[in-house]
Amino acid sequence: IYDIKVIDEMSAQLSVGKHDIKSVKNLAKKCGCEVKEIAHSGLSFQIQQIIRRPVLLVGVLLLLFLILFLPSRVLFVQVEGNRMIPSRLIEETAAKYGVSFWSVRKELRNEKIKNALLAEIPDLQWVGVNTHGCLAVISVRERAIVETKKDGFLVGHIVASQDGVISDIT
Repeated sequence: IYDIKVIDEMSAQLSVGKHDIKSVKNLAKKCGCEVKEIAHSGLSFQIQQIIRRPVLLVGVLLLLFLILFLPSRVLFVQVEGNRMIPSRLIEETAAKYGVSFWSVRKELRNEKIKNALLAEIPDLQWVGVNTHGCLAVISVRERAIVETKKDGFLVGHIVASQDGVISDIT
């Protein structure tokens, strides 16, 4: 018995553990006292109340399941670092090799996907796949396009041991 509060000369309010309620009622009956339960508290009473509300119970269990299960899956795929190659092409190619909606994060092997994407799309120079929660980020770097002059002249670098004038280039 704890939290005893005297209300008046003939009544008191007190708290009793769940397992001691029956004993207190029997003792009060022997003394000729009346016992009135005002409220229940504690984890066991709260669990009983939740069990009486099946929709809340299903919602809590579903929420726990989603909290534990969803971070292990990919829900969104994002491509970054591309300018010329369409993101859709990279996403579709990556989907062939396992980077897609609802794929398991632990099964995404970076080297395997990288090598497959580089083989499929020759304009890519570098590919990396990272996951952050439910997001898979495909980071790419495109190959640099080397421009040549249209007149047939190429840029060159000549080093000579003495000053001179170039009269002809073959």
